[in-house]
Amino acid sequence: MADDLPTQRGFSLTRAQWAFFAFLVGPVVVLDVGLKIRRMARAGSWTGPVQLADQVRSELFAGVAMALLVLLVLGGPGARRIRVLIARLLIVVFGTVVLAVHVYFWITGSFLDADTIRSALTDWHDVDGVVAASVPQQYVVGLVLVLGCLWWLPTLVAGVLERDRHAMRRDPPRPLSAGEAAVGALLALVAIGLSAVPAHSTGTLFGRDVAVDLALSPFRKADLPEPDGYRPPMSDDLPTRTQLVGGTGDTPMNVVVVVLESVGLTATSLGDGSWDTTPFLKRWSKGTIQATQARAVVTHTSKSVTAIHCGTPPPFDNQHTEASAGGVYARCLPELLAGVGYDTAFMQTATQEFEDRPALVRELGYATFTPLERLDTAGYSKVNYFGVEDDALLPEVERWVTERAERPFMLGLLTVATHHDYVVPEGFAQRRYVDDEERNRYLNLVRYEDRFVEQLVAVLERTGHRDDTIVVVVGDHGEGFGQHGRWQHDNVIYDEGLRVPYLIFDPRRSSGTVIDEPVQTSSVLPTVVDLLGYTMAGGHYQAPSLFAPPEPSISSCLRVNSCVAIVDGTTKYIHHFGSQHDQAFDLAADPEERHDIADRIAPETKARLLDTISRWWWWNRDAYRITHEGETAP
Repeated sequence: MADDLPTQRGFSLTRAQWAFFAFLVGPVVVLDVGLKIRRMARAGSWTGPVQLADQVRSELFAGVAMALLVLLVLGGPGARRIRVLIARLLIVVFGTVVLAVHVYFWITGSFLDADTIRSALTDWHDVDGVVAASVPQQYVVGLVLVLGCLWWLPTLVAGVLERDRHAMRRDPPRPLSAGEAAVGALLALVAIGLSAVPAHSTGTLFGRDVAVDLALSPFRKADLPEPDGYRPPMSDDLPTRTQLVGGTGDTPMNVVVVVLESVGLTATSLGDGSWDTTPFLKRWSKGTIQATQARAVVTHTSKSVTAIHCGTPPPFDNQHTEASAGGVYARCLPELLAGVGYDTAFMQTATQEFEDRPALVRELGYATFTPLERLDTAGYSKVNYFGVEDDALLPEVERWVTERAERPFMLGLLTVATHHDYVVPEGFAQRRYVDDEERNRYLNLVRYEDRFVEQLVAVLERTGHRDDTIVVVVGDHGEGFGQHGRWQHDNVIYDEGLRVPYLIFDPRRSSGTVIDEPVQTSSVLPTVVDLLGYTMAGGHYQAPSLFAPPEPSISSCLRVNSCVAIVDGTTKYIHHFGSQHDQAFDLAADPEERHDIADRIAPETKARLLDTISRWWWWNRDAYRITHEGETAP
């Protein structure tokens, strides 16, 4: 058969065998190097031939290692047909990884790691819609064609070269001797080791072959050393038994918290005066408490919703453990308010299936949950793979608040329209903001959400609750459209992914207040408690109230050990955990984060910022270990 290889005395190859080997290994190595150069060109990670050579070195060594492994398989013992099959499988698996990582990078600007793949396979129902909407059909067709070519091309070329489609059957070589196999294996190991060494001119993001980096990702550890003098938290340090005490003595105010999905500040009229995307919020903000430098704690919805409601960072993982029983080391705002007589409910127009949202809502302390599956969606448009347009919430909100005549209430709302893949509801007139069609749809959806908030406020007025309800409007995170080579939000650590609108309307306040210092969205809990006139007993929340002295704001990407940023005054420092060089920006002079000044920051300033990040990271990691494993956190 055409799959069989000839045998000769010694480990020598016929012309057909060399052709088979070359067209088995060569195309995938060329593909690996070519895609790497394309990614580098897109990201601008090199400026000359020296950097180019430095950053493709890992791919070349990976290619050498792959070639040696294929030779070891082809020249090894066993049935010829099985050896050829294994060699082909090696190449196809390698090629699949190279192509999959490249497509993922091209769509998101980030690289796949083992934890992301594991999470996707474990909870495929959470990501199947994302994959279907994100991966263009031509990518799938191209993947099939490339892998098919890698599978069949070597035999075809060998047969054409010998003018005999059975050329690979003749003269099978003898197996490699033990000495030859040992030398080949040693050389392959050396090549793999050299391919694992990142390039000097960049971090592992562009300095290591993607297949090698993916294989090493399970062993990657955080490079945030334990801070000097660090004291791990004890259970008494955590707000697990917190209660509200006091109060104003008057009729309690209601609370409505509106979390705007994927709405970044720079996409609104509040953050960019040239947009008319949020005319209502801009008018309304004049009578609100407005935090102009608010940033998400983690750039992912479930994590951010947790931080907003619970006054603490969420667990540092991408496994949505915050939805597990006892998954958050704090009593969250709905539970605190329920303890002083509030009715509580959470509503969303997204499906309840994503990331076990019913369990998360229970963990936050809400008494009832109304997801997409319990809404009357007749007449409302589907806006993405998660749900329908947010106007579908308004009748349910009006019904629920109308029934709350005897007791104060807290209502949480999570919108969905602005989530990828940005489908504008039928009948909502679009405007032309930018030439990028996808981003233009997103900006129109931001305008749709502005209209939704306006209609929600009208519901409160219509039901007589305008003057007895505190309304919080806050983004869960922003959205990237390639401003810094990253798309969507999970790993967008720049301000298009972090900075969000954050407004609090208190009808008892006669004028607006603007807070320009950096704050985190986790400040919602302590700020609302302050506005309601309560104090907290039995625990301390990490996030300060908006009325407390400001502290540095720290935010993390979703992916563990990927990126974390601190904003201290007007200085923003981003730690990339070695995937690329750390960055710093002067937000006063460079709000769009275009000019990296990391090499100009004084060493003592850098050390102080990294120490603050490290203490935050270690403290919260150990707090969750205490919560899940007991008092003796390592």
